[in-house]
Amino acid sequence: MIIEQRKPKDGEIWSILSDIHFPHADVPALKIAIEITEKIGAESIILNGDIMDVSCLSDHEKDPDAPKKFDKECDSARWFINWVNTRGTSTSWIFGNHERRWHRYLHRRTPELYGQSLPVTAWFKGKVLDGKLSEFPKIRAGNLVIEHGDSFWPRGTFTPANPAVNVLDKAPDQTTIIGHVHKESYFCRNSLDDKGIRRTHAAHSSGHFSIPDSHSKYVGDYANWNQSFRLVTFNNVDNKIRFNITPVEIHRDSKNKPYALFQGKAYR
Repeated sequence: MIIEQRKPKDGEIWSILSDIHFPHADVPALKIAIEITEKIGAESIILNGDIMDVSCLSDHEKDPDAPKKFDKECDSARWFINWVNTRGTSTSWIFGNHERRWHRYLHRRTPELYGQSLPVTAWFKGKVLDGKLSEFPKIRAGNLVIEHGDSFWPRGTFTPANPAVNVLDKAPDQTTIIGHVHKESYFCRNSLDDKGIRRTHAAHSSGHFSIPDSHSKYVGDYANWNQSFRLVTFNNVDNKIRFNITPVEIHRDSKNKPYALFQGKAYR
């Protein structure tokens, strides 16, 4: 099992972004997340899977407006990866099911090349957590676990009305942040620890930063999806890692332009 163990310092802030699906990125919405991330001074960027769509190599029906060559698809993400690289070296990229399309393609079509890295990661200066076709990578900091989320629904794309309930049912002894489902959800549960102290464990699912229409061929026109990301602030309490998770949602104005409300300010 691939688990990156981290010990964030007191006051450290992480920005967790997922499901951008380059070349189908909703760039105006993504730039709002970037602006907020910079404004709050996040020290670490966690790319929580499906940053690339890898649609050129997919078995699904192709988007006719998408790049027809894989190198062009990779090039569409270069500006974003360059930005992530400016945020320091404490960045990680957890592979999701869409990045694994690369490995699946090699495994089926050119098995002699299976195991080679997804080419776009050559530009990324952080740590790549690539489970290939057999593992689901995670980041753990204290009782917080961050993973893409496809391990909770490994055999299909169906998710319940509140994915966080399902996640917490399967991982009740931790707080989990996932992407994957493109849906904003939250659920928490209290229990007593071995000292009789009440503790809260929770699950969060974040939205996406892709253009919804680019997925309509396989999810239809009524996907209940949201655009959002997570900011996590860590503090040292009684020599233990504690954290506060803040969801930041992207909304749409009367002209269908994205905006976010954060700390008393509207970002557009």
